[in-house]
Amino acid sequence: METLFRILTVFTAVLVAYLVIAIQRHVPEINQNIAESSSAVAPLQEQLKQQGEEIDALQTQLTAFIKSENERRAKQERETLALRSIKKVIAKIWEADSLRKQGKLPEAADLLISTKDAIWKSGDFFTSEQKVLRSLMAPIDIVSGKWRGGNAQASATDIITQLQATLHRLGD
Repeated sequence: METLFRILTVFTAVLVAYLVIAIQRHVPEINQNIAESSSAVAPLQEQLKQQGEEIDALQTQLTAFIKSENERRAKQERETLALRSIKKVIAKIWEADSLRKQGKLPEAADLLISTKDAIWKSGDFFTSEQKVLRSLMAPIDIVSGKWRGGNAQASATDIITQLQATLHRLGD
């Protein structure tokens, strides 16, 4: 049994020595493969870094574009709503003038007065026409006062004409 143990010990020692030598022969090749892999990875890492920076720049540009486009669309929608508001005001004033012609002067006066707020707010949005739009407050008060006083001869056509001219200048 002792002989078997010695044989196994010698065999194990020889086997370990052989494996150490075999591994030592492959270590330079493994080191070379590692070095080649490292040198191949470095340019890829640099390229990846550059692409990441480009993606970040594109994302920043895209975000800025989306923001400006959303702002432009929101402004355009507000402008469209403001133009519609002026058109509705004109329709209400036509309706008030129609009521005047029918002899319904108090109702016509109330309807005419109800347009002042929308005209004022339109002046807030269309600052280029603000002076014109706000200058209509006094004529509206005068015409509605005459209608309340029973004067059916006073007409709102001058107010309508000025609003239509304003719409035309605004490009609608």
